[in-house]
Amino acid sequence: MDGSALDFQLYTGGIYDGDCSDDPNDIDHAVLIVGYGSENGEDYWIVKNSWGTEWGMEGYFYIRRNTSKPYGVCAINADASYPTKLPSPPSPPPPPSPPSPPPPCPQPSDCGDSSSCPSDETCCCILKLFSSCIIYGCCPYENAVCCAESTYCLFSNGRGAFAAIR
Repeated sequence: MDGSALDFQLYTGGIYDGDCSDDPNDIDHAVLIVGYGSENGEDYWIVKNSWGTEWGMEGYFYIRRNTSKPYGVCAINADASYPTKLPSPPSPPPPPSPPSPPPPCPQPSDCGDSSSCPSDETCCCILKLFSSCIIYGCCPYENAVCCAESTYCLFSNGRGAFAAIR
């Protein structure tokens, strides 16, 4: 609005319809319209000024509304603004899925009635009685070849190496 008129700056009460410009190019002051009313058939805006409670009617003033002026008295209707609510921001993406559980630990290989070897070793019979193995041992290599009734096993490393059975 145009707030430069002396009679506006010295306002103390009543419905203002004074000597201000109604040209939007003369706007030099921002105010807040907080309500409206009518008195003796004259419509007005209830407006909060920013000049403190010592000015006007404890910081407020009435200004005539519904006039024939296209931008209202003092061009108060020329550059209206109002708050808007922005849409809520999008929801965050869901958290990543938890990692897959690790594969189960390898099960020991079953050598016989009560013996077993770790899964990356080979069961070998160290002592047979008739056709049954009585003592088993573990060759420290996977898929090794057990030497018959011996404490050694062979594995393929390209050179035909051997190892002791534990």
